[in-house]
Amino acid sequence: LVSFTPGSAEIHATVEVPMAFFLLTGQPKMSVGVNAAATVSKPSSAAKTLDVAMCIDATGSMQPVIDAVKNTAIGFAANLNAYFQANGLTPFDLIRVRPIFFRDFGGNNPNSGAGSYDLKNGGYVDLYPNGVIWKPAGDSRYYGDAVSLHAAADFYRLPAEENNFKSFVNPELESGGGDYIESGLECLNEAMDSNWLHVGDSISGGMKVDQAFAAIAIWTDEDAHPPGFSWSLLNANYPDASKMPRDYAGLRAKWDNGAKIPQAHKVLAFFKPTKSHPGWAPVLAWPNASVSGTLTQGTDNMVSSIGAAVATLDTSGPGSKIVHLTK
Repeated sequence: LVSFTPGSAEIHATVEVPMAFFLLTGQPKMSVGVNAAATVSKPSSAAKTLDVAMCIDATGSMQPVIDAVKNTAIGFAANLNAYFQANGLTPFDLIRVRPIFFRDFGGNNPNSGAGSYDLKNGGYVDLYPNGVIWKPAGDSRYYGDAVSLHAAADFYRLPAEENNFKSFVNPELESGGGDYIESGLECLNEAMDSNWLHVGDSISGGMKVDQAFAAIAIWTDEDAHPPGFSWSLLNANYPDASKMPRDYAGLRAKWDNGAKIPQAHKVLAFFKPTKSHPGWAPVLAWPNASVSGTLTQGTDNMVSSIGAAVATLDTSGPGSKIVHLTK
């Protein structure tokens, strides 16, 4: 009798051998231990895929993170797979990445200092990238950052689209912010709305996804405005309610929606300072969401930091395993 549990590294076997000799002793059978080996591997048409949505705070002081994204663009997939192999995990057949830079739809709090304006007396308003305009006195319109969210239209397939990935991130410069709370939740929402791969999807080479990993990585040095923040809603470019939920429950519903994000292997990794961030706290309570390192760790070791977060979901080990039949 041989039993095998899919996804397990072991095959359990019981072998009973009829023995005519033992009939004389009243024992018609004898259990025999078996030492054997079997190789278990996935079909050649089955693909293990990883999608990474990168939410990068691009306000003032975040240039080191932006530069790290630029520096890792070329060779990102190869280096990430090398990390997995070095840690005994099966590399991915396809890695895709979608960079999303965020600033502030509703920041620049009046009288908050540089990069802000006074609602009554006028003042400077941040422009993208790295510039300001003057808001005339008496102009009560709320501006926010000129480019509050800058997202790639879709995931870049790596390594085939490495140059496109690099071309998208290279012009980015830190700018904006000003009130020390940013529109990070809007970036998270955009990330969740990405075109994620799901099990059963076809990819190139006649392959179909049989393991779909989904990762959202967030780098920020500040807190996030809550959903439905009143000043953000004054920004003419703020997403409609059908796109951006106005409460945390609506955001959580997206995270838990299997039709939107594959649920079996998903992770949300934060890289931020150790100080408290109340606006992010409800998100950190979501399943598979956690602070995966400090902002410095996630910046200086970007590939391995992402790899470590993804590795927490992967117990597959090498694609071909030697398993021993046991008694």
